[in-house]
Amino acid sequence: MLSRTFGLALLAMTICALPAGSAAARRLPHHTRPALKHTVSRGKAPARPASHRSGGISGALDTPSDALVELAGTTPSVGSESPFTDTINWTKRVITVMGIGVSPDRGALLVRRKVAQAYALDDAMRELSDIVDRIRVNGDATVDDLAVSDDDIRAAVNERIAQAQTTDTHVLPDGSVEVTVQMPLFGQDGLAGAVLHDEPSPIVFAADASSSVPVGGSPYTGIILDARNTGAQPALAPSIRSIDGQGLASRPPVAYVHTMGGAVDIAGTHTLRLTVERCAGSTHSDLLVSDAGLQQLKQAWAKGGVSVVIIL
Repeated sequence: MLSRTFGLALLAMTICALPAGSAAARRLPHHTRPALKHTVSRGKAPARPASHRSGGISGALDTPSDALVELAGTTPSVGSESPFTDTINWTKRVITVMGIGVSPDRGALLVRRKVAQAYALDDAMRELSDIVDRIRVNGDATVDDLAVSDDDIRAAVNERIAQAQTTDTHVLPDGSVEVTVQMPLFGQDGLAGAVLHDEPSPIVFAADASSSVPVGGSPYTGIILDARNTGAQPALAPSIRSIDGQGLASRPPVAYVHTMGGAVDIAGTHTLRLTVERCAGSTHSDLLVSDAGLQQLKQAWAKGGVSVVIIL
């Protein structure tokens, strides 16, 4: 008990001994975070690149080339010259971000590391919250669009963010810390359940994984929608409808990939393949198919409840 009390007192003394404004500086928004040693010059850290802030799609970023990965931001790395890229992996259905905590200049090394780790986790959670707000829900709204008008949604989103899991902690020799955090898009602790009243069921395909042969009542192992060259963007719950506005009675679970090969790997070889005519909505996330294509999709969905793979 005595040693714990001494440790807390030492931590408090260390924080109090920091130069004026140091603690506050580590809680500023990302574009004004303090510079990191050996990565950027002294002073304020540069803003994250605008192209990354708005999000870009990449087929390969330390992931297989068929994965659909959205670049969501960059974090100057403490441990290397290359910045860490925050991502939304729509194929693996997970958000990954990194937070950084600069070690105080004074105090015992162990205490400095604990302070830096707390700053890093706070930084990661703040960045995660920023990314979550910009995620597209459907063709008409982002998470923030829904949360600003519904306190219950905002509370649910904040709860899911708080449940994000730390997947890696990297402590540097000077006591600075990098913390990597992940949050699922779907599932029990996923984002979709916080903003959708009817979250789609988990990805299920009517196929025998060993033979890729349809099982049950469906003639298909999966449905593939090819939306390449339409400018479509991934979303939690895209609307799939015909040109004249007809849609499905229920929302099928969807998976996103970057290539046809990736789609076949997930959906199997006996698939219904449809070409998306164009995207729709302010977020460009809803998908429009031909009237005949929608009828085919309805029949396939009704018979087997197979999931939909979207290629972007």
